[in-house]
Amino acid sequence: MTNIWTLFWLRTKQYLANKELLIQILLPYGFVTLYSKLMNIKGQDGLPLLFMFIAMSFSIGIGIPIATIVSKEKEENNLKSLFLAGVSHIEYIIGSIIYPFLLTLMTIFILPLITQTNILEITHLGAYLGVMLLTSINIVLLNSAIAMLADTQAKAKVYGFPIMFLIMMLPILSHTSDYIELVGKYSFMGSYIHFFNNIETFHLISTDILSVIVWLVGLIILNAIIFNHNH
Repeated sequence: MTNIWTLFWLRTKQYLANKELLIQILLPYGFVTLYSKLMNIKGQDGLPLLFMFIAMSFSIGIGIPIATIVSKEKEENNLKSLFLAGVSHIEYIIGSIIYPFLLTLMTIFILPLITQTNILEITHLGAYLGVMLLTSINIVLLNSAIAMLADTQAKAKVYGFPIMFLIMMLPILSHTSDYIELVGKYSFMGSYIHFFNNIETFHLISTDILSVIVWLVGLIILNAIIFNHNH
């Protein structure tokens, strides 16, 4: 528990010290506010905005910052120092997802308030929270794995760009062809896409959720393997 608390304060300093990360975190909120005001969007009309900008927030406001921080730790050999200090892979993963978890909660509650949609009503809330949290954690773990595989921050950004593009564009492009729809269904974004396309009939017990859980387990194992390799 002490190691997790130490990692939490380390992440706090890293987020506050990097103004670029703070801008990336706040950018989706600015875009949603701007679009909502300019287009006078309210109620159910705001769902397409949520569909697009929650994915954007998960990508550039949650995924990229964790990749930047982890790759910087590895490049500066701070990652090895943490390992030598006795931090286990479970502690590292938990310590790394605390801030993304908090940022996810901010995103999934604040953006619907900005767009004035009814997605936070009790009838949708359980499914909404479950899908968003699972999707966000998968994105964090995927970016963390990429960052630990990269030797430098520059390489982490290069490796992470296709993932960033996929997270932001797959929900939008899933309607353009049956093939992309199939890829989206079984990707870590599958339940996210299905939820927004079928809000009234969506159930947490579904193949989409099972697929996301499989991704979650696989990414936890992958992070543990890479962590032990770096150790």
